[in-house]
Amino acid sequence: MATPLVAPDVVGIAEVARLANVSKTTVSSWVSRGTTPPLPPSTRLAGGHVWRREHIVTWLANRAPVEDCSDCARLGVDPCNR
Repeated sequence: MATPLVAPDVVGIAEVARLANVSKTTVSSWVSRGTTPPLPPSTRLAGGHVWRREHIVTWLANRAPVEDCSDCARLGVDPCNR
């Protein structure tokens, strides 16, 4: 049996944006490109995608540099390898 989730254990696009220090638009781009963590079953609600907070925190800690060049200067990364 799956462990029930409580509200602080789940995050949506707005919470992911806050955790990643990026805009909701950037997170939506990640989702549309499939660069967010894979969604476990039953994690798309009428209001949008939801993830386990622990999965997002781990993913953010381990992900490759940002792909959205608008964030490069702020984050001090160069995903284009210029």
